Amino acid sequence: METALVATTNAGDYQLIERNTDDSKLVAMWAYKSRRSDSNNTARQYERIAHNFLATTGKPLQAINYQDLQTWQVGLGGAINTRRTKINAVRSLFNFALKVGYIRVNPALMIGPPQHEEAKHRKMLSEEEVIKLVSSDLSARDQAILRVLYSSACRVSELINLRWQDVVEVNDGKAILVIRGKGSKTREVGISASAYKAMLTICPAFVEPTGYVFLSNRKRQMDRTTVNHLFKKLRKVVGQDISPHWFRHSHISHALARGANPVDVQEQAGHSSLQVTTSYAHKTKNSSDYLVI
Repeated sequence: METALVATTNAGDYQLIERNTDDSKLVAMWAYKSRRSDSNNTARQYERIAHNFLATTGKPLQAINYQDLQTWQVGLGGAINTRRTKINAVRSLFNFALKVGYIRVNPALMIGPPQHEEAKHRKMLSEEEVIKLVSSDLSARDQAILRVLYSSACRVSELINLRWQDVVEVNDGKAILVIRGKGSKTREVGISASAYKAMLTICPAFVEPTGYVFLSNRKRQMDRTTVNHLFKKLRKVVGQDISPHWFRHSHISHALARGANPVDVQEQAGHSSLQVTTSYAHKTKNSSDYLVI
């Protein structure tokens, strides 16, 4: 029988695979291996998940890419443990396919199981803590960083890539930021008047439109390390380790808790799915849509 050799670096426990192997045969091989290491019920469950996954994507395994996996993951319903099981099963299938040489690259390495909600909520600050942080003794630049991070719900990578041409003043002293997010996608987000005012305090007398808003002490584009270092210094203010992403999580959670429209919050955060946005929802309801700082 004609066989195909597998590269040594990918072979793992397996060295040969038949050239006429298709998805069905591969899943059967993988399920057989699973029965040797897991219970029969788990192996059968994984096999069903694999077949449903292939049917949902509508592509052969060798043609599935990271975007296909993202789309499938976003569309998963059910309890968090159910979604976690499905994702782990698909990751296991791709790992096996790589080991036996059925695929050359494993796109499933880039997806992970969902976090438990309590873990996500631990990475948030209360409104009182946010106010305490932005009221602490900071330079004008660092004040602007905190206010813009919270008010816009942007990511650090989006913050440090902001240019002055991306800042547009609107009514009531507020502003719109043109954010360039993941996958080169662009979105417009609103920021409060106080956040915009903080930005103006670091605006140079002569504004170069393509110049970066946030600069290092050497007047170069700020990098992530500088922002992370700022948050390390802020640890003493709230008595725990925090990161810039906590401001993003906190904005989303606080906005939903105050009754903001989830679709508006989704657009502000740049989430690909409304399900991701609403997972931050808390039960508390207040009168206004956003904490304004």
